[in-house]
Amino acid sequence: MKKTKLIIGAHGHSPFGSSEAELEREYQTHYKPFIASLYRFPAVPVVLHYSGVLLTWIEQKHPEYFLILEELINRKQVEILGGGFYEPMLPLLPLADRLGQIELLTTYLRKHFGKRPRGCWLPGLIWEQPLASALQTCGMDYTFLSSTQFKQAGLSGPDIERPCLTEDQGRILTVFPISSELTDALLSRDMQAFARIASDVPDSGADRVLSVFIEGLFNGAGTESAFCGLLEYLSAQDCPFDLSVPSRVLKTTSAFSKSYFPSSADRPVMYWSMDEERRRLFDGLNGTPGASEDISALVAASLPRQFLVRYPEANGIYTKMLYTHILINQLRGDKYRKRAAREELWKAQGCDSFWHVGNGGLYRNRLRKAVYGALIEAEKITREKGVFIPSVISVDINLDGEKEFLLQGAELNGYVKLSGGSLFELDYLPKAWNYVDTMSRRREPYARGDLVLDELPRSAFSDRLLHPEVTLKDALAGNYPFSRNCAEERYEEIATDRVHKELTLRKAADFKGNYGGIEIQKHYSLRKNVLSVQYVLANRGEKPARFNFASEIDLSFAGEDAGSQLIKAFTSGAGEASALGCVEYRNVDSLRIEDVENSIPISLASSGPFTVWAYPVRTVCRIDGKIGEYYQSSCFVPVLPVILAPGESWETSFSLGFDA
Repeated sequence: MKKTKLIIGAHGHSPFGSSEAELEREYQTHYKPFIASLYRFPAVPVVLHYSGVLLTWIEQKHPEYFLILEELINRKQVEILGGGFYEPMLPLLPLADRLGQIELLTTYLRKHFGKRPRGCWLPGLIWEQPLASALQTCGMDYTFLSSTQFKQAGLSGPDIERPCLTEDQGRILTVFPISSELTDALLSRDMQAFARIASDVPDSGADRVLSVFIEGLFNGAGTESAFCGLLEYLSAQDCPFDLSVPSRVLKTTSAFSKSYFPSSADRPVMYWSMDEERRRLFDGLNGTPGASEDISALVAASLPRQFLVRYPEANGIYTKMLYTHILINQLRGDKYRKRAAREELWKAQGCDSFWHVGNGGLYRNRLRKAVYGALIEAEKITREKGVFIPSVISVDINLDGEKEFLLQGAELNGYVKLSGGSLFELDYLPKAWNYVDTMSRRREPYARGDLVLDELPRSAFSDRLLHPEVTLKDALAGNYPFSRNCAEERYEEIATDRVHKELTLRKAADFKGNYGGIEIQKHYSLRKNVLSVQYVLANRGEKPARFNFASEIDLSFAGEDAGSQLIKAFTSGAGEASALGCVEYRNVDSLRIEDVENSIPISLASSGPFTVWAYPVRTVCRIDGKIGEYYQSSCFVPVLPVILAPGESWETSFSLGFDA
């Protein structure tokens, strides 16, 4: 009787921006015991993929790992997989970056192990059909997708349990199925089910080629013994599988079927890309007898790119990446500078900053900081000394169908949107730091209890007209009764001064809702390392208006503890530094925030004394398997009382200064 061919695979990756402690912990608990166990069982061939980020760190910190890995490759126990060096979500990348990322890892593997990979790993098994030609262009002969994706492609019966051919632009690629049944059996450590699947030979007698990736066995306690138990089972003489690797299968198996695959991904990725309504339906159906078809329909209706819609913060990184790609392509004549800028860009393209899958992903403040840092460094490289001219650029930066404004200076870049007239990115170039990089508070499926949620993406200089009785306590609870949220309104462009880096916006009175008769004009101005915003509020109504004007300014630091930031409120020239808390500073002349991580003092000043509410913004999310509140940004809210008779106007201004 024919044996089922089985390909055992493993995938390892640590995101760009991971701390030294995180990398070392993963190495000691995962990668070191994995390779040591594999070395003891030479009869078990494995196909391995490690991202370039992880390989580079291992090379520097644990070169002995490379010696063992090289021996396993030389004795043909291990077949190495290629892919994008920084573990990118390949379909999101411009073609040149796709090819560059793959070739960068291919070159690294050839240099260190003397082998050019012939197969490619896709993070999250994210697939779009044009990948077939891109992978073939890079010399890749095969890749892997899940058996669920095979079903979504219309394959059935024995065709789900054997490789399939796919094509784009005349370039053919072989796709191996990863068995969801085998994966589930391994994760539950049910070896009887594992063996039962192997013996379930189809009546057609067609060759079965199943794949399973086993890194899930190393999650939690007792994982090393579980992996050794699997290896012992596979090494036994009565093992029902014929163990192999993809290159051998391609040489000995032929007559594959052909199909085209829809845009899709592994089930966890598809789940997190669903909108809230679909996820609730999925959660309600999951585990319900007879609901498999409905669940499959929900999964098939999702698209991996929906991450960019569900999480505006992911879209911000994506569009910044595309904008930086354009800047790099405009470089002429200096190939070394262009190459250096591209390598910084590629660092920022890792999948972890686009999704909320696995270990926190997009919610991890440290990872986003590293990504924005690389993008800003790439932009700095593209600026030719003596040629770059500070200006104001009007362009649809975030690809929402309307223009945004980039106030571009030598030390600061400010990105302003018409929706709310607020600042959605503020880059301090000397330290390559985006101070408006934060996350909105939203409810993820695993979160329980009452949560304070944000209606819109968080930003800086997001304005509210507050009822006089609204307090800091109300703001902390997200409760603003009888108030007006200007962030929900669209401003219009009044004037742009490209030479002096100035932008004037206006929200005309519409006489709708609370304080609807108040017209707001705001004027942005950029001077070296200072961003200023001047406000003129006018009462166009027929009745007097009394309210508190508040402008929410989110600034994001490495953390909220005293080792990351210190705050000092100055009143009549005196002030005392303290760590961030939920605090109200009254009648202050200026606020000084010390960015300890970057050694940068930041000053928030106004045209007169003001009150400031200060509090940390934390999201409830899951990181390292732990659900908790995690710091994302610090919100500073200057609050000023305003009384306007009909026809009267009132002015104030704020400035953010960055002192090197």
